[in-house]
Amino acid sequence: MFDGEKNLGQVDVHVADGVIVSVGGPRVTGVEVVDATGATLLPGLIDAHTHTDAAMLRQALTFGVTTELDMGSVPATMNPLRAEVEADRTFADVRSASFSLTHPDGHPHQFRKGLNDPVWPTATTVAEAAGFVDDRISEGADYIKLIAESGGAFGFQLPHVPLEIHTAVIAEAHARGKMVMAHAMTLHETSGDRAPASRPHPRSAPGEPAGSDEGVSPNSGMRCEWS
Repeated sequence: MFDGEKNLGQVDVHVADGVIVSVGGPRVTGVEVVDATGATLLPGLIDAHTHTDAAMLRQALTFGVTTELDMGSVPATMNPLRAEVEADRTFADVRSASFSLTHPDGHPHQFRKGLNDPVWPTATTVAEAAGFVDDRISEGADYIKLIAESGGAFGFQLPHVPLEIHTAVIAEAHARGKMVMAHAMTLHETSGDRAPASRPHPRSAPGEPAGSDEGVSPNSGMRCEWS
């Protein structure tokens, strides 16, 4: 057995009512025994960036993925799916950001034409940041997703939410105990100049200070941890 940090060798794992009760120790009697000889048992995997549906959540379990982190969805679709997942153990679990914060004509709307999306809510001023965060939480968001995408990495330009609004949304999310995930194709998308750099997907957690270390944008207050 691999526990996520080290190989424990051949041990028994006692599960009751879907919960791991013990790892190692004497074998419990009077219970069903699943013989895993020749296999390796390990904790469920987490897919940290998906846009998922029922079929994908069922397929995920085949590959050992027990939790998916949805990085932007329409709550009218996602919330009924989450209710179904809660009642059916043949699905992987799912967490969601609900609507992502993006410009009304920004990424990913260039790819979603003709999909009959509802109007995505956004924040157009710093004063609207708190309302945006509160509305996503009321929709069941587990974290907040924002999109810092100017299109420069692809050789074209897209309208995008100004950095000062991103910074305000991060602060409001952290004040409510919510992590912030960000789509950012370049590091400089999270700073002020929008110049090309490298590495995608920064994320920030409540209580993490801004700084000037590698992977940290001192202007946005976002700590960038790369996945």
